[in-house]
This record gives sequence, C-alpha cells and structure tokens, in this order.
Amino acid sequence: MLQQLDTAIAFVVVMLLLSLLVTALVQAISALLDLRGRNLTRALTDLFKQIDPDLRKGFPVPGFLGKVKQWIAHPFTKTTFATKLADAVSKHPILAHTFTRAKAIRKEELIEVLQDLNSSEPAGKIETDVKSILNSILTAQLGAGSPPVSVSKLGVGVEKWFGTVMDRASDIFTRWTRIITIAVSVIFVFVLQIDAGMIFHQIATGADIRAGLTKLSDSALTQADEVLKNGNRASSALKEIAVSQNVKEVSDLLNAAPPLVTCAEGQSWLQTQKSVTADVRSNFQEACERQTVAALGKSEDQLHTIRRELAETQLKIVPDRIGNAAVFGETGDSLSNRATAWVRAYRSSSHLLGTLTMIVLLSLGAPFWYNALKQLSNLKPSITQKVDKETATP
Repeated sequence: MLQQLDTAIAFVVVMLLLSLLVTALVQAISALLDLRGRNLTRALTDLFKQIDPDLRKGFPVPGFLGKVKQWIAHPFTKTTFATKLADAVSKHPILAHTFTRAKAIRKEELIEVLQDLNSSEPAGKIETDVKSILNSILTAQLGAGSPPVSVSKLGVGVEKWFGTVMDRASDIFTRWTRIITIAVSVIFVFVLQIDAGMIFHQIATGADIRAGLTKLSDSALTQADEVLKNGNRASSALKEIAVSQNVKEVSDLLNAAPPLVTCAEGQSWLQTQKSVTADVRSNFQEACERQTVAALGKSEDQLHTIRRELAETQLKIVPDRIGNAAVFGETGDSLSNRATAWVRAYRSSSHLLGTLTMIVLLSLGAPFWYNALKQLSNLKPSITQKVDKETATP
C-alpha cells in the first residue's frame, strides 16, 4: 500500500513541477503582452459604444503602416472612435505607469479622466476628432426626475453600464488566461514529446526515482507557493505602500487587507475603503506594476530551480528514444533528418496517447496538483501508522 501511495505522490510531484513551469511561462507572457491593460481597454471600448452611437463609427487610419500599427495595438478588433477614447483613458498618466496601460479604474476616476481629456490643456493625449465627440457627450444633458433635473449623458451611461461591462471584462480575462494556459501546455508537451505513460512507468518501476521524487514533495509545495504567489501582486503592493503611509489608520488598514490575487482585485478592494484617498490608489497601481516587472525575473529564477530539481531525480521527462528510434535524431544528423525523426516518433500510438494525456493533465493547472499533493502528503502519515500496526500485529 505504501509503495502505491509513494508512486502516486511521486507522479503528482512531477505533474506539479511541470505545471509550475507552465504557470511561470503564462505569468511572463501576461506581463510582457500587458494582457490585463489590453483587457481594460477593450472593456472601456465596449462601455463607450454603449454610451454614444457616434463612438461606434470606424476611426480613419491613413496609410498601410498606420493600419499595421493599429492592428498590433488592437489585433482582431476594428479601430473605432470608442477604441481611440479607451486608449486615451487607459494610457492617461494619472492611471498608467511607464509604457503600459492602466489595469483597473473606478467610475469616479473614469469621469475625472474624461473631463481632463476634454479640458483645454489635458494631461493625457487624445485625437482631435475623438475629443470633439467626447465634448458633445460631456455637455449633453438629459432630463430626469420630477421636477426635471439636468444630468450628464455621460454620467447616466457610466452609471448604467459600468458594472456590467467590467464584470464581463473580468470573465473574458479569466477565459483568455485559461486559453493561454492550455495553449502553452500543448506547445510545451507536443514539442518536447512529454509522455505521461512513460513518466509513470519510470516512477512505478524505479525505486530510486520514486524515493527521490517523494523526498522532493515538501520542496515542491514550497516552490508552488513561491510561483503561485507571483500572481498575488495586489497583496504585496498593498503592503509596500503601507510602509510609506504617514496616517497610522491607513497603514494598518492596508496591512490588514485580505489576500488579494490581481491588481484589479486590489483596486476593487480599495474602492470599498472610504478612508483611502486617490493618492493611495494611484500609488497602489504603480506598486502593482513594479510587482509585475519583478515577477518576470522571479519566473525566470523559478524556471531554473524547477528544472534543476527535476534533473536531480534522474527522471527522464523528455524521452530520448521511442522504441529503437531516437526522438530528435542521432548525433550528426541534419536538421531535416532530425525533423523526420521527431515526426516519426508520433507514429507510436501509445506514445501519442501518452502525450495527449499529459496535455490534459497539465491543463488542470498548478493549483489542482498543489492541492492533490497536499492531500496525499497529509494522508501518508496515517497510512504509514496503519501499516506499522498491521505489521506489528502477530
């Protein structure tokens, strides 16, 4: 029974460490491509389209190079006046940091930024034609109530649609992160031909490999904590700005914040705290951006650590041979012959099934394997004690 449990623990350790590699890669991709900032820009674009039909019109982009530039900035999305206005908001110096877009925004901040963009000397940059439409929205008044009360068309639109659009944007970002995780898993496994069946066979038949991986379980859990915490930038950013606060009540409030994963969650939590000023929210955004940059360096270090720990177990993650044929060709082979050998390896139905299984298992994500390893590790002492009692009983 203990051997079967050790085999399960060892296999889960491998899956957790490989999942952490995928997670670190996804974090790096998300930060490099500024996915959260782009997601906010898309959400603001949808919001502005709901507020005024003029913003739904296509924005004229002259020249081929201009169209290429717009496609890079907003791939698979038609450039409209709403898109340009959303860009101006998300890149406004009050919200954005260095060359990246803002990651989150409050309703009050959105109104203030739009008013600034409509001013004679705005702090941010905005296209002249877009500013003309923005001015018409800000000056348009709607009658409401009895007696009629003059209210801004922009204020009504933001109040009506802001919450719905931002909730939808959050769902979209979560879905895209999941898609990227699956895509990275597919590429990672498919290119290296990582076979779940071969890995399990090595663990089940190799006592030394199994023992080495079992000893690695505590280290794997610690490593998982570090990698997964790279996504918890909001909590780290809140503690960072708490140190610089002169008001003790605000500092204590920030230190006592609940665990927060993303910068958007941190901004949402700050919105609910009445004692938190706009300066604190701005400082938080900058601190969260610094945490994102730091996460790139940490991800690289963690990738090296995980690779080293796997290598020390003498487990072959990437197969050298499938049957009698080398997976990546023989020494001295040309690039063409190596590619042919790589393709030929997938003619083995069992190997192909093993790689497909590995893709499915990695797609479950690091948190799944982290929890599985914790449960198995907690289960082992009780099973060991039970086996010892049965052995000691005459």
